[in-house]
Amino acid sequence: MPGLRDLIEEALSISRDPGKLADLINTSTTILEIDGSVFKVHRPGVVEFLEAPSISFIGDIHGDFYSLITVLENVFPRIIDNGVAVFLGDYIDRGYLQVESITLLLLLKKLYPDKVVLLRGNHEPPEFLKPHPHDFPDILNKYFGGEGHTLYRLFLKLFSKLPLIAYRRRGFIAVHGGPPLRCIRSTVIEDAFEIGSQAFSAETIESVLWSDPVELGIDVIPSPRGAGYLYGSRFTEKALSLIGDGVIIRSHEYVDGYREAHNGRVITVFSAPLVYELRYAGVLVYSETEGRSRLERILVEPVQPGRY
Repeated sequence: MPGLRDLIEEALSISRDPGKLADLINTSTTILEIDGSVFKVHRPGVVEFLEAPSISFIGDIHGDFYSLITVLENVFPRIIDNGVAVFLGDYIDRGYLQVESITLLLLLKKLYPDKVVLLRGNHEPPEFLKPHPHDFPDILNKYFGGEGHTLYRLFLKLFSKLPLIAYRRRGFIAVHGGPPLRCIRSTVIEDAFEIGSQAFSAETIESVLWSDPVELGIDVIPSPRGAGYLYGSRFTEKALSLIGDGVIIRSHEYVDGYREAHNGRVITVFSAPLVYELRYAGVLVYSETEGRSRLERILVEPVQPGRY
């Protein structure tokens, strides 16, 4: 298999060729629902980890290509050595190298389909809930002219196939923003995550992609973002009880690497420091040994633009 530098060079080449990029998007769309060696993909887009080798969680990328490279230098050896990488969404918008970043991630998924999980973020939007800013369509038009619109339609189809949730019983719930609002009224994980449904409800899509934890004595209240909700520790405990305990791993908020809430039961990971003028990209590594879970928190100092 190619090394990381070879993958980067190939991704840069594909990101400049609309035909090759369209082929990569179409191929990626077809493999998102394929089970991996340690995970199963339930319809309509819930990844259940049946085993827990070294699982590296990476937060928002937002077109921060150089930070992504630095994170992958840390994560790629783990992927090769029986590990899995879970990206928590928001691959595009804001950054200077959005097309290059998402191309590299799709290429990783294509070459290592059972070792890479790409979750959906609110910047991989459904048509009914666009974020701001959402300059990715403009970037595509700038790169590819009239073909940019066609590529964007292909990306929207891809976004609709990205899984919303990953989980490990008695281990973790991984989402972009927060657990589905259905957790508050469900007694089993299948109902809470809509496992087996033809498609996610609009409520679940909104609540997973847009919600944030707060240190208030509440279950949930509407979010000032205008979509999603703010959830307190009581809701965190209810959601985690459905998987038999664990932690919520999420992104969605810019923090310097990572931040903990709800007495360590919610961990926010963020990996786009150059876009937000932060110092570090965060990587959270989850593993299990002899039935006991372990969380390793890694701060990665990104390289500066111009390296590649």
